[in-house]
This record gives sequence, C-alpha cells and structure tokens, in this order.
Amino acid sequence: MKEGDTVIVYSPALDLSGYGKTAEEAKKDFDAALKIFIEEATAHGTLEKALEELGWKKVVIHNKPQWQPRIELLSNVIEEEIQLPAA
Repeated sequence: MKEGDTVIVYSPALDLSGYGKTAEEAKKDFDAALKIFIEEATAHGTLEKALEELGWKKVVIHNKPQWQPRIELLSNVIEEEIQLPAA
C-alpha cells in the first residue's frame, strides 16, 4: 500500500507493519518489526498468548504442533523466513 511518498507493508494476521520510501525499505522495516516481535515475545514467554490474542490457533499436523493464523493471508516472506517455535 502506498500513502503519499510512503510505502506501507501490513500483516493483519500479526497486526504488524513496516514502512519506507520504497517497497524494499518497507519490507526491511517490516522484517525488523517481525524479528523484534518474535524475539521479545519468546524471551518473555508470551509468544503463544500473543498469537492466541491475534486469533491464531495451535493445530497438530503429523504429530507436530504448529500455529495457523486466523486468516490465510500471510506473505511468503513470513512463511519462508520465520520458524515459530513449537510448544
């Protein structure tokens, strides 16, 4: 999404955003915000609670717990680059 001279990247599944003058800058900013979110929530032991509050649910696939978003619109970047810890 673009507003004026600013490109905004937003993930409703995580309620996170990033911005920049170009799509590449916005993606880098989003990646940084996502990394901070995952690191801080993991460090404080609140990642599961945060995901649940965002509407995610834990499911078991092939005997391995995994998280699924409440919506199916996650960018390939998130799916490919971020490995959420299993409980």
